[in-house]
Amino acid sequence: MAAFEIIIFVMTQRPCRAKDPRAREYVGIGAFNLVRREAYPEAGTHRAIRMRPDDDMKLAKLLKDRGFRQDVASGDGLLGVEWHRTVRGAVRGLTKSMFPSMDYRAGTVILVTPLLLLANVFPFAGVFLAHGAARALSVMSVALITLVYAHQEGRKGLGASLLYAALHPFSVSVLVYAMLRSAYTILANGGVEWRGTWYPLQQLKENGV
Repeated sequence: MAAFEIIIFVMTQRPCRAKDPRAREYVGIGAFNLVRREAYPEAGTHRAIRMRPDDDMKLAKLLKDRGFRQDVASGDGLLGVEWHRTVRGAVRGLTKSMFPSMDYRAGTVILVTPLLLLANVFPFAGVFLAHGAARALSVMSVALITLVYAHQEGRKGLGASLLYAALHPFSVSVLVYAMLRSAYTILANGGVEWRGTWYPLQQLKENGV
């Protein structure tokens, strides 16, 4: 799941463009944010994003909007942090943050769900179940996904890339489930509960960044 999320993150957020002051892209990674002391107050501190479950990314956006420079470095092999110990824990954490990251737009969830399944899950089934052109297209899609993992996980070798590619449909399915669970839970309950604190949906929406 983490490997797939990294790929999605790189494709959607394009961190390589964060340092370009003319680009709209910005990047914030929770435990690894480093912010200069003089820039933090200018961005409004965490008071400006106090009702944002995606506060790391929104802090980066505020800094970029205020004209401060930004860059992204890889700490692979240098430092780390435990995200979640189990798939269940990861889903619970994503339930808190996925729908907010879409600005609480149910339409975005409805649009993204079939696209993710069509591009990332169905081709793996199509390799075995489809025929003719549909099977050829499925094989090409699976090959491309494998190449993406090979590029992303180059340091770990081909074995890791093949394993991640084989588990790709499962990873995407869990992520889609977490996204749907996030939207349903927040809308049905009228807010977000996290670590014993309740955050009403209306207040969350009002803190737009």
